[in-house]
Amino acid sequence: MVGTLTKGLQMVRPEDAEEGYEVIKNVYERRVYPNIDGINNAIRLLGLSNEKIRQLKGANLVDDSIVKKLAKEGLF
Repeated sequence: MVGTLTKGLQMVRPEDAEEGYEVIKNVYERRVYPNIDGINNAIRLLGLSNEKIRQLKGANLVDDSIVKKLAKEGLF
């Protein structure tokens, strides 16, 4: 990860990338699960002009089994 940051940000010192990563990783939530409410909101908005979209349900569109498995293994 740090190598990618160092290269992508064109940093000379990998230590700077490591330090920045440690600060930033605590700022953002590590939630990788789909947000069903957000999906339902998108369906609501897009459904204003499309009957087929209006019939969708967010919960029926999401398969979070992979994310749950990774979380169970401690990767998230």
